[in-house]
Amino acid sequence: MEKGTWFEMASEGERTTRQSADPLNIKPRAARLEVRRNFFSQRVVEDWNKLPKTQKNVETVNSFKNGRKEYRRAIFASSD
Repeated sequence: MEKGTWFEMASEGERTTRQSADPLNIKPRAARLEVRRNFFSQRVVEDWNKLPKTQKNVETVNSFKNGRKEYRRAIFASSD
């Protein structure tokens, strides 16, 4: 399945913005209906774009999951 079916990469846009600073960022699509706002492809955009570039470029799924766990632990520890 093509990624373009669900996501549009920020780097594929016509102009450069802070959002497209990382080529792996995802551009949020407009959603007029509440149903569309709750789709998985809408909910994950903000969280994905907040991840550091090193976390997005990992080699394996397990590396991603372990890194995500550490990232979340660090975020929640710093908010205390």
